[in-house]
Amino acid sequence: MPRNSPDWTSTQVTAELKKFNYWYHKIELSADVTTPGMNLKPIWANIERAMRSIDYLDKTMLALDIGDRLVDCRDKQVIF
Repeated sequence: MPRNSPDWTSTQVTAELKKFNYWYHKIELSADVTTPGMNLKPIWANIERAMRSIDYLDKTMLALDIGDRLVDCRDKQVIF
């Protein structure tokens, strides 16, 4: 079956995913298929709780980078 075929079943996609040794992020590919990466949502929730206690108004920030595209402080938004 050619790559990127629109006719792949969830079972076929899951079988292809198992061929790769390492996934960092969990990526929802469909309602039935998610890559087997790490579940970072509890970590992100902890960071979000901590950030809610900080008043960013009238503050200047050089950078905030946690490496997992969670935070955009320019607009006080948490991005998942």
